[in-house]
Amino acid sequence: MALVALNLAVRSGPPGLPQPAAAGLVPVVVVDPGHGWSPAERSYTGAYNAHARLYEDTFNLDIALRLSYALQGAGAEVYLTRSGDEEPPDFNGDGEQNNTDRAFFALQLRRFHPQASRPRADAYVSIHLNASRDPLKRGATVVFSESQEAAAFAHASRALAEAIHARMVTVLPESAPPFAVNGLYMDRLALPHAVVEVVFITNRADLAWVQQPFNRQRAAELIAEGVLQWWWSWGRWQTPARAR
Repeated sequence: MALVALNLAVRSGPPGLPQPAAAGLVPVVVVDPGHGWSPAERSYTGAYNAHARLYEDTFNLDIALRLSYALQGAGAEVYLTRSGDEEPPDFNGDGEQNNTDRAFFALQLRRFHPQASRPRADAYVSIHLNASRDPLKRGATVVFSESQEAAAFAHASRALAEAIHARMVTVLPESAPPFAVNGLYMDRLALPHAVVEVVFITNRADLAWVQQPFNRQRAAELIAEGVLQWWWSWGRWQTPARAR
């Protein structure tokens, strides 16, 4: 599967989304639809609701595509780690398709601009659904890493996670505050990042909520609002100088 770069016509974003400056400095965002079909394991990975027999991967991809359109509509430059059913391609050439490819791609992405000064996206946002043995747990969970390579960007990542959470909690009030999760592939993300677990697939009410296209669209727009608000208030000051 080839990497897909969304080349949509720039248009006015949905109401409430911060608009890009006329000068043209816009964020470059990697949107990662979590999990998918694993050719190596010949199975799906990620959260699973055994009663409903549903995996998170198709929900993740749908929300991520909607998020990509919302961000691009507000002027952002957006790239997907996957656009179909499979795990991301073997970006790092180690012969496997797994989470290390997600991190590798985000860190190697170079803006298509002659004066781009760093081979790195401005932000990485990964979309997931959560799971728990406790069927009562529900709401959005937004996490980030503050360990290893990610440590240098911990403040920016926390700010990004908090901006997204502030919007998600308006429709999912049970959502817990953002927190750091270390020891996973996110530790390699040497750039501002947030992993958004939109709802708990193991909670009956959450599952019913995310099964509605309207709610998936709303979640995507709220995440986009958080990303763009973070960019204008924080993120653009944390990036290398660029031509304006």
